[in-house]
Amino acid sequence: YPSGSAQYHINADIAHAFIQYWYATKDIGYLPRICEVMVETARLYLDVGHMRDGEFRIDGVTGPDEYTCIVDNNYYTNAGAAKTFLEADALCRLLDQNGGLDALRTKIGVTAEELAAFSAAGNAMYLPMDERLGICKQDDSFLNKKRWELSEIPPEHFPLLMHYHPLYINRRQVCKQADTVLAHFLYREESTLIMRRSYAYYEQVTTHDSSLSACVFSMMAARLGDLASAKRYFEMTVGIDIEDQSGNTRDGLHIANMGGAYLSIIAGFGGMRLDNAGLRLFPLLPDGWAGYSFLLAFRGSRISVSVNAEGCAVRMLEGENQEVLVYDKSICVEKTETQINRPIRAVIFDLDGVVTDTARYHYAAWKRIADELEIPFDQTGNERFKGVSRAECMHLLLEMGGRTMPQEQMAIWLNKKNLYYLEELSSLSPEDILPGVAETLTDLKERNIPCALFSVSKNTKFILERIGLQDAFGAVVDGNDITHSKPHFEGYLLAAERLGVDPRLCLMIEDAEMGLAGAKALSMRTIGIGTKYAADYNLADTQRLPEWIGRITSK
Repeated sequence: YPSGSAQYHINADIAHAFIQYWYATKDIGYLPRICEVMVETARLYLDVGHMRDGEFRIDGVTGPDEYTCIVDNNYYTNAGAAKTFLEADALCRLLDQNGGLDALRTKIGVTAEELAAFSAAGNAMYLPMDERLGICKQDDSFLNKKRWELSEIPPEHFPLLMHYHPLYINRRQVCKQADTVLAHFLYREESTLIMRRSYAYYEQVTTHDSSLSACVFSMMAARLGDLASAKRYFEMTVGIDIEDQSGNTRDGLHIANMGGAYLSIIAGFGGMRLDNAGLRLFPLLPDGWAGYSFLLAFRGSRISVSVNAEGCAVRMLEGENQEVLVYDKSICVEKTETQINRPIRAVIFDLDGVVTDTARYHYAAWKRIADELEIPFDQTGNERFKGVSRAECMHLLLEMGGRTMPQEQMAIWLNKKNLYYLEELSSLSPEDILPGVAETLTDLKERNIPCALFSVSKNTKFILERIGLQDAFGAVVDGNDITHSKPHFEGYLLAAERLGVDPRLCLMIEDAEMGLAGAKALSMRTIGIGTKYAADYNLADTQRLPEWIGRITSK
């Protein structure tokens, strides 16, 4: 039972299927049956859980991850229960408005007080978070366990359950399949930054010993803009039987996994979601694909969706016209095909080499440090420092000299480098704003397109003040706000979050390879300045930036 009948989340999964049917059909004739399922499922969770300190908690259950058993407050279970509670209340109220609640009262005895209890529990649901890591906790105790590094496990020891005692596995921080990651797909979206951190964390401890895991990671990678990972996990998903990856296809096809492959297309790359507001699409095209298409049945109509490099084309094949949210805009899908391009709703600027050129000041400061350390250093070596944090630059410099240094001593040199840099910056002025940048910022402001600046430099605010652009951006993220340098996702997502814009609808302007790589890994569109690195658009310098920004953002 620990990894089987203790999985109370399955009840919410079934309720979720009924809710999705309602969203897709608005079948009023079936609403009484849906409400019956929702009420009985909500009753189960009200009985299993309890209120404590103003929060509703569910103890002693097993989530989707069957390698972690009998835990308190599994995030997935709690998120599913909260959804069940709130939908049971909302749908019963809707049934009441349509005159059908009296019959349900007679049949199963549902009361107004009971519905109020559902609502209270749903709104007070405890969802465990780890503030230090900035992620959703799989359950109350998961992160307290000894982490089992997958790289330490011999390849022939997978799947783990065939080679280790269940308790040996249960006592370790390791996942058989998607758990919290699945909750973000089905039940509850946190901020993109929290979901991306959670995804990155659980990816490192998930074995995918279940055939139902890779498809979920594919779908959520696409949702987070990481199309390379989404494509890799999609190929794993379809390869389970095509390539007999588990060596058991002879026993029968993995039918649920085939459903996962289908969902990886429409709900992953296609970004399809159903909720009370209706049908949403957010189609993205991974590298190497010319396009893909799928059909949807929605509220009596059949809709064709064809995804291309610019966005997607939608057309009504049968039935009445339907309003569908594509990217962030409501579209009336008609019998005439309509092309919808993925829009750009915000622009994020790098600082060095994009807004102003401080590279020469950095070089001068690092040259002084290198000379004092007697390490050969020239402009060629300086190229490796672009878009890299100060600490990482110091590591690179020491590497160039074949040197090592204690952390305490390194901190002294880093502080000295910054002092040298600030000395060099004393001559910086508004005249050092690169050509075309001021005009671009003015144009974007006039067209109400929000702008942010993201730089790993901890001197960003000082530089902006020196060049007179301290109030030019709606959000500024710098080295003081982040723990990871580019190309890590943290700074990009924080900038988009502060602007309130989906990262996949942002344009990043960069001059460094790693800066571009980080943006592209989030499906941001990119402009590369003075570089031949892979970008959606490459400009020799910022001179023509106003023209190109105007052209790109008006599509």
